[in-house]
Amino acid sequence: MQARHRKRNPRLLLVTRALDIGGTERHLAQIAPGLARRGFDVTVYCIAKQGAQVGEIGASGVRVAGPQSGSGLLPRLGSAATLLSGALGLIPEMLIGRPDIAHFFLPHAYLAGSLAAAITQVPVRIMSRRSQNLYQLKHPRLARLERRLHGSMTAILGNSRSVVDELIGAEGVPAERAGLIFNGLDVSHYGQAVNRTAIRARLGIAADAKVFACLANLISYKGHADLLAALGSIKDRLPISWKLLAIGRDGGALNALRAQADALGIADNICWPGMRRDVSDMLAASDIGALASHEEGFSNAIIESMASGLPMAVTDVGGNAEAVLHGQTGLVTPPRDPEALAGSLLRLASDGALAERMGQAGRRRAAKHFSIDSCLDAYEATYRALMAGEGLPASVAVSGFVNARRPSPAGAAITGLAPAL
Repeated sequence: MQARHRKRNPRLLLVTRALDIGGTERHLAQIAPGLARRGFDVTVYCIAKQGAQVGEIGASGVRVAGPQSGSGLLPRLGSAATLLSGALGLIPEMLIGRPDIAHFFLPHAYLAGSLAAAITQVPVRIMSRRSQNLYQLKHPRLARLERRLHGSMTAILGNSRSVVDELIGAEGVPAERAGLIFNGLDVSHYGQAVNRTAIRARLGIAADAKVFACLANLISYKGHADLLAALGSIKDRLPISWKLLAIGRDGGALNALRAQADALGIADNICWPGMRRDVSDMLAASDIGALASHEEGFSNAIIESMASGLPMAVTDVGGNAEAVLHGQTGLVTPPRDPEALAGSLLRLASDGALAERMGQAGRRRAAKHFSIDSCLDAYEATYRALMAGEGLPASVAVSGFVNARRPSPAGAAITGLAPAL
């Protein structure tokens, strides 16, 4: 009798720019091991350098490939050098590994990876857009090139309904090839019983202080300047010992933000802890979460804060209003409006019962809609359906999606319909 051949696991190649600390990188660090546990042969390929999270991903048994070191910088986005350098590294990987699926995250990886995948004829090709497309305004040639590349993709995914709306409405992605997969988080790591007093003592924060937390790298579009302006305008109505934990890597804005805080007379109230590995502890030591960004895809930071039980004050950009339900899990205000943001922050800081109610509702919402298991379910269903030639699964497909708009509390338009509590 002939030996029965064992069916091999599907080969999945996840392509990104680097594995440094950031939203997409943290997302990959969670989904790659999870997909490996679900029967995929997973490789993460970095076209610039491997980066800080290689150890975490590699320890899970997932293979990481690409340049091990380097500046992490590539030539100008959309340039021929970017395409060629990235594609030349990927082509051998694809020829040897023969992936069944190539999934591209972030523009550099999409530009280089789609070219390499076309040359090597990878059967299933997926692009994930994880931000609004405002970056294309600075790169009109890139915008045209990306739209041409969309036609070579088996599926194109967004991580919020706002992002999917842009892909379909502004970039011409056919609705039947567009899908939505929200970010996922291992919520069990957040909101656990902790000694808040001990954590605050370690951070030099008074036990009775009102603590705001903003989890975002210090980059201009994250809106830290608006957040400081908002806090500066209400400083005399906040408890004397209030603090803001501005948690994140300095992307070049720190000096200007320090100067702004000093000019507003709130420098002593602001902590700049940088990028931290103990984010869950810092959120557990906080009372209110804030994100004043000018653009977003779908913020991991919001999910982390909600999972920690924090009521949220966020701006109405990208998927923020899909994560935070206004009046239920937090308050949503227009972007670039420090006065409106100040009103939300003061309301949450002044009404403890409201803040507690919203925080608990946010914790339940994060666990129900934005867990890592829900996210992995969606990816697995997508990959297996596309490999079988069936198109996107119903749980992910947006072919029936109607661009419904409802007025936000601030009068701006919120695109899409957020999943209910």
